[in-house]
Amino acid sequence: MIGAAAVALPQIVAPGERSSGTRLVVGSTLALSGIIGYLVQPAGRSLPDNAATNRVRQGDWQQRTNAVIAENARRRQGASFRVRTAGHTVVIEQGERAR
Repeated sequence: MIGAAAVALPQIVAPGERSSGTRLVVGSTLALSGIIGYLVQPAGRSLPDNAATNRVRQGDWQQRTNAVIAENARRRQGASFRVRTAGHTVVIEQGERAR
């Protein structure tokens, strides 16, 4: 990508000017080095310290999530819904259905 930019940029910036072969050499070199680097580089490896830190953070997040789920369930246990209209009040407790 950088190689393509090195080749195309002079033509974009100064259209109509006589271009030198140097930009083609530089662009080709950059493109070729990028391709070689991509092919030669080994697959990514996990870093042990980062992996351990991520496991700790994920465990903390899971504990907080479980605490929120438990708190929401506890709050729903005592929930009720009241509807008041023209002198009538309907109370629906948790687990009941409206009649």
